Amino acid sequence: MVTKGNYELLKEQKQQKLYDLDLSILDNKILAKSNDLKVSQIDVKRSEIKVLSATENLNQDNINLAVLKEKTLQLTDGLNFEKSMTRINRDKLLTQGNKAMLELSQIKSELAESQALYSLKFSLQASQKINLLK
Repeated sequence: MVTKGNYELLKEQKQQKLYDLDLSILDNKILAKSNDLKVSQIDVKRSEIKVLSATENLNQDNINLAVLKEKTLQLTDGLNFEKSMTRINRDKLLTQGNKAMLELSQIKSELAESQALYSLKFSLQASQKINLLK
């Protein structure tokens, strides 16, 4: 048989065990929350690293884009320069061709004039010789 003192003592011991269990459960909950917090902090760090990596990639892409734009500008400038030089050379050759045609025309004119003078000179001499022979 259980006396009232023993009953109270057993009741007190059971309450103490329940209280210890409650504390243990709370400790486990705190530990779980602490672990969740650590996992969340790790996830935040990973996310920060991903953001930094993405930012660095964006910066690199912007640099690559700027380099490509500069190369495009240089190529465009080079192409425009070559077009200009081609136009200048074409105009130069056209001018040289026109000059050569003019010189040829002058030479032809001078040749025709020389031939006429030659014919005139020799036809005069021929007529003088004919007159002398008569």
